[in-house]
Amino acid sequence: MFDFEQFGRQIKYYRLKQGLTLAQLAEKVGIGDKYLSRIEHGHHNISTNVAVAIINALGIDFNTCLYDNDFDKILCSTCISKFQTLCEYEKKFIIYLLENQI
Repeated sequence: MFDFEQFGRQIKYYRLKQGLTLAQLAEKVGIGDKYLSRIEHGHHNISTNVAVAIINALGIDFNTCLYDNDFDKILCSTCISKFQTLCEYEKKFIIYLLENQI
């Protein structure tokens, strides 16, 4: 069965990795940005045509998008590398936010 939530997370990951906004990717695909947001959050079942259009607009491989089990590892690695570039005050602030779930 197609995992719409996983697909949405992958789409969001690759969109952000390419520095695209929701509006920019939606325009490339020819859909509304609210519709794309619902897709990214796994709240909307999509047609094969829309899935393929999104994947093509991002220039990624369909199999990578569906079966990339390293997605969470990549995301964690990206977060860790970004965190390491922060100054001490910024690190403490991020830790405070995470600990207090703000």
